[in-house]
Amino acid sequence: MKASKEKRQAIRKSIYPIHLERISLGENQIKLCRSGTLIEVSETGFKIMIERDDIIPLHLRSTLDLSELLEERIILHLDEMDLEVEGYVKRTQFIGKGFFEIGIDYSDSAPDYWRQCLVDLLPQPNEIED
Repeated sequence: MKASKEKRQAIRKSIYPIHLERISLGENQIKLCRSGTLIEVSETGFKIMIERDDIIPLHLRSTLDLSELLEERIILHLDEMDLEVEGYVKRTQFIGKGFFEIGIDYSDSAPDYWRQCLVDLLPQPNEIED
């Protein structure tokens, strides 16, 4: 799969931050980090935020560049929904203070109607009381 230079076609929805416990890479589901947060979603993909200290592979934890993850298959588990979501890393960015944002596009196996339902189901920031 080649990196796409085309612009995002779907509108991103900021969501109530959803805690992720399981984030893994590749066919062998090698654990990438201890935890993360799902922060945005659209019909084409989603964005997660991870803390540098939670990254498990030492060679990735010691850098400010996660570009080697580009085009890697990634699997997230949304504990609150007991749902596994799969996609491919398309963008990575160090945003400072020890945090990275990772943009992920859904895998081709995720049907359009399922993507639309997920966007509708995930709560916006003010929809859930703390």
